[in-house]
Amino acid sequence: MNCPECGTWAIVKETRSKQDNSTRRRYECANLHRFTTIELTQATLNQLKQSTMKTNLEIETRDTVDTATAAQYLNYSRQTLLRWACEKKGPLQPLRIKGARKLQWRVADIQKLIGGV
Repeated sequence: MNCPECGTWAIVKETRSKQDNSTRRRYECANLHRFTTIELTQATLNQLKQSTMKTNLEIETRDTVDTATAAQYLNYSRQTLLRWACEKKGPLQPLRIKGARKLQWRVADIQKLIGGV
């Protein structure tokens, strides 16, 4: 790890693990600059992402959202939602906007699917 201030090599002075599976490391470089990093496991990152998405969905004011936004809320790829729409299979079905070749997904349906936000 290089020092963010001067770019010289830094060594780990202290490592602490927390119950939330994060690891905090304190570093010191040759020029005596000190800095800290916090490392999260992929599972912890996914939990943070899900909680953020639920919070954003709670404050969503629109009745419908586009495919990219719905995919973010559901933690699926955009392509998965398009496949659901094309094959008319899957837990949700979109509203089709005629003339615009556009899909809109009901926020109420998304909330029901992810657990009644």
